[in-house]
Amino acid sequence: MTLINLVGGQLAPNYFAALKLKPDHIILCHTEDTLDKALQLEQQIVREHPCRIEMVSVDPFDFDAIRREAVRLVNNLPEPAGAVLNITGGTKPLSFSFAEAFRGTGAQMLYVDTQNECLWWNESGVYRSEPFDFRFSVSQWLSMQGVADFDQTDINLVHSLRDLTGYIFMGRLHKTGNGKTLQRFQSKLVAQMSRKEAWEGPIRMISYPSGMMSYMKRSG
Repeated sequence: MTLINLVGGQLAPNYFAALKLKPDHIILCHTEDTLDKALQLEQQIVREHPCRIEMVSVDPFDFDAIRREAVRLVNNLPEPAGAVLNITGGTKPLSFSFAEAFRGTGAQMLYVDTQNECLWWNESGVYRSEPFDFRFSVSQWLSMQGVADFDQTDINLVHSLRDLTGYIFMGRLHKTGNGKTLQRFQSKLVAQMSRKEAWEGPIRMISYPSGMMSYMKRSG
C-alpha cells in the first residue's frame, strides 16, 4: 500500500499515519520550506517502520502546478485504488488540489484529527471516523520536537512537565493555587532542564511562577 503524506509544520499527523497504516511505500510531498521537516519525518519513520520513502517537491500555493504534480503521482501509482492520501498537512491549496486530483481514483482519503483523537476517512464519498488506538511514547514525542539526543533524564522531565501542567490546569479550574508548590516545581525543572539547549523554551515558560499563579486565578 502507498501512503501519500502532505508535509506541513506539524509532524505528528504524518508520523501517526505512517505508524498506524504501516505502508510499504510512502510519498512525502513537501515544499521548499518544509524540506527539513520531510527529512526529519523520513528518519523518524524508518526507525520505527522500515519502508521505501519517496520525496516529492511541490509548490505550496500555485493550484495549477500542484494539480499537475498530483495528477502525475496518480498516474504513476501502480494501484491508485489501494493508496491512501493523508490530507492533514500542507497548505490549504496543497490539500485541496491533491484531494481533487485523487477524487474518483478509488484511493482513500485520511484526515488525522489530533484534537478529537480520531481518524476521518473518506471512502468513495462516504465519511467515517475511527478512534485513535495508538499513543506516542515519550521518546517518540521528544524525537518529533527535535530532541535528538534524549535520554532517561529528558523522559523524566516530560513527566515532570506533565505534572506541572496538570497542577496549573486544576488550579485554574478551581481558582486555587499555592505559590510554594509552584516554586518547588520551578526549582526542580529549571535545574534539570538547564543542561540542554533544547529545553530553553520550557525553561523560559516556567521561570515566572508568579505569572502562572496569576494565570491560574483568572476566570476561564
